[in-house]
Amino acid sequence: MTTSTIGAFFDMDRTLLSIDTGTSWMRWLYGRGELSRAGLARALWWSALYKAAVLDREALATRLVADLAGQAEADMIARCVEWHRDCVDGT
Repeated sequence: MTTSTIGAFFDMDRTLLSIDTGTSWMRWLYGRGELSRAGLARALWWSALYKAAVLDREALATRLVADLAGQAEADMIARCVEWHRDCVDGT
């Protein structure tokens, strides 16, 4: 049996990239109409709580990943590639 694991790494405190990739991802999804205004506000609020050390990484990841349940892996990979090209390359 073969299994695969997909991981996503976000630099939310700008230690590796010049942008907050978590916020960039959420705003990119919102701009495409894939995230509601309420969803964006919720994600930005959770990001603020993480940056204020109210939420730890695991709690933040658990909340954000719950919104991805049921999405096809191939679709997620395609969106990530497009977002990376549009928002991260060159930063």
